[in-house]
Amino acid sequence: HTHPEIVSFNGDTAKMYDIITDIVKNHLVYTKGLDSVTPVGTAIQNARTSRIESLNRDGYHLSLGTGRYIASLAFFASLTGVSIDNIEWTPDDVNDYEKRVSIESVNNALKTPYSVTKSAL
Repeated sequence: HTHPEIVSFNGDTAKMYDIITDIVKNHLVYTKGLDSVTPVGTAIQNARTSRIESLNRDGYHLSLGTGRYIASLAFFASLTGVSIDNIEWTPDDVNDYEKRVSIESVNNALKTPYSVTKSAL
């Protein structure tokens, strides 16, 4: 299944990411006076460069396991400033590889929130 709005991007998540990032970076952050953003979208795009097959459960919502795990790590690290490098907990359906990619993806997103970093894993 896909959401009707994804048609606007021809099903291309990279194109959608570029448009959303441009809006956040060049319009919301500067015109609305936000101090920062939590780069969940960038973390997800970073993870999409790995061998993880899917981060969505229905074509547009994040998967209940790895997708949401990445989002939660991004929010936690961004809001608290606490390192996620040695986090032990993962959801039951997130394997060790997905955990490593999740941590890598979030750390890279925090370093460069407006550009995708290819996974080294």
